Amino acid sequence: MIELMIVVAISSILMSVAAPSMLSAYQQYTVTSQANELVNALTYARSEAIRRNTSVRFCRVASDSATSCETTSASWKYWAILANTEVIGRGFIKTQAGLEQTSNIQSITISANGLAYNNQQLLTSSYIQLKAGKQTRCISLEAGSRTRVTKPEEANDTNGEGEGGSCSS
Repeated sequence: MIELMIVVAISSILMSVAAPSMLSAYQQYTVTSQANELVNALTYARSEAIRRNTSVRFCRVASDSATSCETTSASWKYWAILANTEVIGRGFIKTQAGLEQTSNIQSITISANGLAYNNQQLLTSSYIQLKAGKQTRCISLEAGSRTRVTKPEEANDTNGEGEGGSCSS
């Protein structure tokens, strides 16, 4: 019985040490997979605009069944890819692991030539930021419709223990 109690005590100590690492790994997985999903959706929207030879919109929508873009400023919970009035893709930003999203855009229009616009202006430096705990990913949308995913702490973190900086800096 004493041996069993010792094993349980040691197991409890090991689990309490491992729990924070597991949470961080789960948050990293959540942020990375959501960023990859959004990049894939943006790439798909661009390829559809070129294939259809018409403008395609990637935008925030009100619900998982909405068929038109939202015009008010808010966080991206649901998104859709629209070719004229036809919904050709949709998705949502998961809230697991405390995932939060911020952005400096509400809608992206990709023209038939593959270039991205926001409010009739060529997209220059827009972003969608995903953050869970200390894990942050920035989906940067730049000139020429270039899309890339970065960690904001890569630029200013020398010891690898960043606090999950901001994409807007």
